[in-house]
Amino acid sequence: MASCNGAHPSISSMNNSSFNLGIPAEQDERFRLRPVDSISVRQDRAGRSGLDSINELLHAMNHSTEDGARGPVLVPPGCDKCPASSISQCWQCGLNLCITCTSDHTRLFLTESHSIVRFRDTPGHCPQAYISPDLTLGRVSNGHSSSKVCVKHRRQPAQYQCNTCQVPICRQCSLFEHAAHSVVLRSEWVRDKRQSLLDNMSARMEAVQRSLDSIDNVQRCLLIKKQETANAVECEIQKVMKMLEERREELMSQANDVYTLKISSLEDQKDKILSLKQSLIRMYDFLFQFDNSDHIFDVISAMYNVADELKNMKDVPLVPCEDEILKFARPDPEFYRSVAQLGSVRSSVDLKRTVAVGRCKVRARYSRFNNLCVRLYDHLGNPCQISPARETLSVQLLYSNDMRGGPVTVEWSPGMYIIRYKPISKSIHYLHIKLRGQHITDSPFIIKITTPREYRNIHEPLVVFGSEGGANGQLCRPWGVCCDLDGNIIVADRSNNRIQIFQPDGTFFHQFGKQGSEPGQFDRPAGVASDLKRRIVVADKDNHRIQVFRLNGEFLFTFGERGNNDGQFNYPWDVDVNTEGRIIVSDTRNHRVQLFSATGQFLCKFGYEDLAGVLKHFDSPRGVCFSHVGMVLVTDFNNHCLITLSPQLTEPRYLGKEGSGPKDFARPQGVCVDDDGRIIVADSRNNRIQIFEPNGLCIHQFGTIGNAPGQFDRPSGICLSPDGKIVVVDFTNNRVQVF
Repeated sequence: MASCNGAHPSISSMNNSSFNLGIPAEQDERFRLRPVDSISVRQDRAGRSGLDSINELLHAMNHSTEDGARGPVLVPPGCDKCPASSISQCWQCGLNLCITCTSDHTRLFLTESHSIVRFRDTPGHCPQAYISPDLTLGRVSNGHSSSKVCVKHRRQPAQYQCNTCQVPICRQCSLFEHAAHSVVLRSEWVRDKRQSLLDNMSARMEAVQRSLDSIDNVQRCLLIKKQETANAVECEIQKVMKMLEERREELMSQANDVYTLKISSLEDQKDKILSLKQSLIRMYDFLFQFDNSDHIFDVISAMYNVADELKNMKDVPLVPCEDEILKFARPDPEFYRSVAQLGSVRSSVDLKRTVAVGRCKVRARYSRFNNLCVRLYDHLGNPCQISPARETLSVQLLYSNDMRGGPVTVEWSPGMYIIRYKPISKSIHYLHIKLRGQHITDSPFIIKITTPREYRNIHEPLVVFGSEGGANGQLCRPWGVCCDLDGNIIVADRSNNRIQIFQPDGTFFHQFGKQGSEPGQFDRPAGVASDLKRRIVVADKDNHRIQVFRLNGEFLFTFGERGNNDGQFNYPWDVDVNTEGRIIVSDTRNHRVQLFSATGQFLCKFGYEDLAGVLKHFDSPRGVCFSHVGMVLVTDFNNHCLITLSPQLTEPRYLGKEGSGPKDFARPQGVCVDDDGRIIVADSRNNRIQIFEPNGLCIHQFGTIGNAPGQFDRPSGICLSPDGKIVVVDFTNNRVQVF
C-alpha cells in the first residue's frame, strides 16, 4: 500500500475543479471531487497508481465527442521521468511531465527558466496516444508512427520518416541526428507502407482463396470417391451374392441327388422284401392248411416242399441298405470371419485419432535419444495403412525462446512413426508434431527433461508418513501406491476401504471411499494407478472389479465381476496404466494378467491354469507395471520370480528364484520401472527393495526388517514419483516411505 500524502503538491488545486462528463449542469455538483485530507492508492505492476489511471480516463473522456460516441480517445502519454501520466511538456527539453515532475522542473536551477506548456491549454499540441475503444485502463500505447509531429521537436511537423529508427522526424532531425539513416518523405513512406500492406493483404487473400478452393476441390473429390466406393462395395457384394447363390443351387442339387439315390436304393430293397413277404405268406398258408389233417404223409410232403422252397429262396438283406444321414457341413469359422471382414473401406489418417504414445511425450532423458511412437488411425479408428509418402510427419523440438532443442529423427513403421529426439538442454522442451501442417492430438507436448538417478547411495528415507488408525492420514494394512503428474502420492488404504491422497511431502490432502459394493465403495482395495488424464484406477480386490475415478474422487465407471471368463476377475490385486490409457490387471486367483482398453474393454490375457501334474508357470501374480517401452512386468508371488511380457502379453521371460541373495526373491510384490528401464522390486519377505538393470543385473538393494526409518516389515506397493523418488508402502508398519 503506497501513500500519496505530499506526493502531489498540486492535487489540492484539482479537488475543487469539475470534469465535464457530458451531464447536465444541475447534476454536475454530484460529480465534483470532494476535498480529502489523505488518499491511499495501490500501484499496479508498472508503478502507476489508480489515481493516475483515473486521471487519464477522465482526461480522455473530457476530450471525447459530445455525443458520447465510443472510439479511440486521445489522452496524454506517460511522464518521461516517472510512471504517472503527463500534463505538460518542456519546450527546451522536449520532456513530457506529470504534476509532480512539472513542479520539480520549475524549481531546479538549471531548468527554472524553461518554458512549460500545459496540454490542457494547447490540446492540439498533445502528442498522440491511444486508449482502447472500451476505455480499458492500463492499455495505453504511444502512437509515434502515426504522429503528426517530430518525436524530438514536438512543435515541428513530421515531414520525414526514419526507416532505421521507425519514427517520424522533422527536417532538422533528417539533416543531423538521422543523417546517416534511411530517411524518406513521410508521404512516400505512407504510400509505400500502404502499398506494402495492400500487397500483403492481397497475397493473404489469394492464399486464403486458394485454400478455400483447395478445400472445395477436396470436398468434390470426396463426394466422387464416396460414390465410387459405394459402387465398388455394391459390385463386390453382388459378385459375392452371385457366388453364394450359385453355391446354394449347387448344394441344394447335391442334397436332392443324395436323397434321390438313397430313396431309390431303399425302394429296390423294399420291393424285394415285399416279394419275400408274399412268398412267406403263401407258404405259411399252404402249410397251415395241414393243421388238422390226418394224412401224415401229406403233411410230411408239404413240409419238405416248404423247406426246399425256403432253401432255394434268395437271401434278401433285411437291414436297410441306406441310412438317414443327410446334412449340411458348415464351412470353417474362418469363412464367416472372411465374409464378415469382406473388403474394407480405407481412408487417410484422421488427425483427431492420431496419438503419440510413450512416456517420452511427458518426460525425457537429457543428452540421449528418447523414443516416442505416433500411432496413425483412419477415420474409422482402424490402423492406417496409407504409405508414409502420402502422410509426412513434421516434428520439431524446441525449448526456451523457440530455440532448437536437439536432433530429431523420424522412422516409418507399418501403422506408426517412431520419433527419436535428443534434448540438448535441461530446461523444459516443447515437441511439436504435425501432420498435414496441423498439430496431432495434444501437440505440442510439454516435456520435462530429467537425468538418470544414482540409486547406489540410497539408505535413509527422505519422507516417512502414516501410522496405524482410521483417521485422515492414518493407514491400516495399505498395499498399493502411485503418483500423479503433480507428484501427489495416492495410497490404497486397504483395511480402511478407502483411497487416500497425500502431497509430495506426505501432508494429507483428501480421501474418498467407504466399505460397500456400490459404485464408489470398496471392499479391501489393493492396487491403484494414475494415468495422464489424472484418472485414478483402483483394483477393488474383494469386489472383483476395477473402478475408475477422477482425482477428486468422483466415480466414472467400473468393469469386471467375479468369474474366470475373459474380463472377469478372481481377486484382482494390482493395476497399472500406460500412456495410451491401457490398463493391466493382475488377476491373482485366476493365475493370469489381463489387458484392457482405456474404457475397460478386454483385449488379451496371459496365464496358466492349475492342472494336476502340470508345473505352474504362473502362480498368484501380484505386482504389475508397464515399462518405458511398453513391456509388462509381473511379480509371481508363489514362484518367487519376476516375469517380463511383450506389449501383447506374449514371450515370457523369467528372472530370479526363491532365496535371499542378489536376484533372489521371497514373495515379491510391487514392481515399477524407471525411464532408463531399471526395474525396482519390493522383495516382501526379504524386507528389502532390489534394483536391477534392464539386463537383470542387480545394482543395488536396501532395507532390513524393522520399524525404524529405512527399515521394512513386508513392503508391498511401490512406485516412482515424477522426479524419480522411490515411494514404498511399508505394509505391516502401516506407513509410506519415500527414498
